Amino acid sequence: MNRMIFDNNYYHALDRDSFAGTPSADVMSEPVIEQEIKTESGRAFTQKLGPTDLGKPGNPMQHQLQALLANIREGVGKIEFNFPGAGKGTAQSPTPESYNKREREEMRALLDLNKMKTSVHATFSKQGFSGLGERGFNDAVREDNLKELRKAIDFAAEATKGGAIVFHTGEWNRPIYELDEKLNPVVGKRDVEEKDEKTGKMKTVKIDVRQFEGFPEEHKRATLYVADERTGAFVDSISKDQHLFEPQFITAEDKEAEKYGIKKVGSKYMSKDDKELKPEDWIDTEGRKVPKFQKEMDDEYVDRLFKRIPKFNKDGVNFEVKKLSWNKLVIRAEEIREETGDIVSPELLFARIHLEHRVLQAKGSSLFHARNYQDYKEQRDKLKEALDVWNDLEPKLKDKNEFWKYMITQPKFGQALQSLIPPDVVSPRDAIQKELNDVDRNMRHIHESSASADVQAQEAIELLKNVKPVHEVGIKKSADSIARAAIFAMEKYNQNKKNLDEPLYIAPENWHYTQFGSHPDEMIELINASRKEMAAMLQKTYGYSEQEAKERSQMHIKATIDVGHLNMWRQHWQATPGQKPEDRDKDFNKWMVREMKKLADKKVLGHIHLSDNLGFDDEHLTPGTGNVPIKDLVEDLVKAGIKDFIIEPGSFNATTVVHDTFALLGSPVYKLRPMPSFAGVHNRQFGYHNPAMYIVGAYSPSNEWILWSEVPLE
Repeated sequence: MNRMIFDNNYYHALDRDSFAGTPSADVMSEPVIEQEIKTESGRAFTQKLGPTDLGKPGNPMQHQLQALLANIREGVGKIEFNFPGAGKGTAQSPTPESYNKREREEMRALLDLNKMKTSVHATFSKQGFSGLGERGFNDAVREDNLKELRKAIDFAAEATKGGAIVFHTGEWNRPIYELDEKLNPVVGKRDVEEKDEKTGKMKTVKIDVRQFEGFPEEHKRATLYVADERTGAFVDSISKDQHLFEPQFITAEDKEAEKYGIKKVGSKYMSKDDKELKPEDWIDTEGRKVPKFQKEMDDEYVDRLFKRIPKFNKDGVNFEVKKLSWNKLVIRAEEIREETGDIVSPELLFARIHLEHRVLQAKGSSLFHARNYQDYKEQRDKLKEALDVWNDLEPKLKDKNEFWKYMITQPKFGQALQSLIPPDVVSPRDAIQKELNDVDRNMRHIHESSASADVQAQEAIELLKNVKPVHEVGIKKSADSIARAAIFAMEKYNQNKKNLDEPLYIAPENWHYTQFGSHPDEMIELINASRKEMAAMLQKTYGYSEQEAKERSQMHIKATIDVGHLNMWRQHWQATPGQKPEDRDKDFNKWMVREMKKLADKKVLGHIHLSDNLGFDDEHLTPGTGNVPIKDLVEDLVKAGIKDFIIEPGSFNATTVVHDTFALLGSPVYKLRPMPSFAGVHNRQFGYHNPAMYIVGAYSPSNEWILWSEVPLE
């Protein structure tokens, strides 16, 4: 079955009188409706796309072979196969594996016959390449997601003509306000009421207004995470309005520091090993500086960390502590950056201090229980010696009168009851054995309590060495997953190259603004990290050269951007102080266009989903009926060489979205001179003296109705 081809200059002799003007023998023309198309920013729109450039997803609730036939009848030149299911497919939620080899061959035959291009959208029910689960990054979840992606790759290799294999990102949650300042710049200041940490009274302070903000108090209530890089499990969740308490440690400027060998020479402080100290530097019991941060925590640093000297309050008989707010952690992080050059996040500082508390508590518990251990050990040794003597002596005392001289009375109760309850009379051997049993029990209690505390301390120390910001752990896992999937796609492409028009490539799609991967710059980072990982794998495992590996990674990993998903950032775009609402929207549109151009310029972009909304949710409105600057985006992307567009229908526009998008983008219907466009279809049905040249869709009253030329309509 051939799809409708509009650009072949077809006409029938009986249609001749329907044209205005004077027809010639070989050229005919229609009534002309002048239509100047401009982009949302007012530029002349030149990049007119038509049926061979714009595709449509197959209906995910249909058998995908039937969905393909429906798309062919609709006249589109591309299809994106969709799979809502995961695991074992059902009729309502099929997966790529629900379609057997014969059905896949039929799909490819239809695609060949109709010269259609393709892409594949892996299951909607899974998202993310990091393996994010309820308690952190879970490798079992990650492998399950990869399995679903491999199914889609396998289907694409056998049933399609190549192209993108799309999978939603959703790598990990992160606050919008806390995006890096390059991604989320400061655009102004605003006054807010906050409680003074010292006085407890409310005061007015100025805070930075970032370009994007999740909610009005996100700057002080956002939640951040850190994870164990060994297991991927979340170690801590930190709310910015949560306070942390830390012991006060002796610093170089404290008077007590002299006891540990710290000298003041003029205005300078010198450590015991003759190194200059800042007044606020911590010192250890050996009179050396203890750095406030070390990126990689080795055993030596951890040992010195726990040799810091806490300040003791003699009057209160307690160690001094201080409260650390988020702002103070931010200041400490900046001090560390200035001193060492290490970029450390406040949430990592928070988690490390928390873990240090656990270590101190466990070590303290161990010391408490073990403080009398040596005394008990000495007692036990002496008791065992005495027991050995009496075990040898007692059988030799045959005279009972002589034996009674050595008997011992042992009270059963305290002093107050001794006069009321007679004591036990026991032999020296039994008395020693009872005392020895008591000492053994005490020592066993110390073993169990202290050893358990030491284990807890060591576990906390190991965690302290391996705790990382969630981004640092997640990006490695995401890149590894994408790289492995892309190598699988490369292998499938190599095996099926003769049947494919273009390479298969993994195309992570931006999704929700609350998750990493949704911001264009995050997508650039994700794609580049994945390409780097794939290139490393190809060189190490498969023997590719550095240049070959780089080229393959760029070929098989590209981004998908859904402009409707990107437009949801609009609701969080902050106006600059005094800016009008309409100017705010214009600025956001410029940002969208600029970011998309950046993606294209950096060669990470491969596939585009066109849909519209009003900036709140992903409603899949018809392009041009929301506030996404569709024409501006398409204009720049086509100029940059990107022409892989899929039009995504929504709840109420499934039968109209394609032709309405053709109209928006000035697509010609066919090549009569001058070329009409889809925008004129409706106008040509009403208000003209000449009857219509063509009838489309609902305008056709029945299957029996035909054109004068008797060409049936699909």
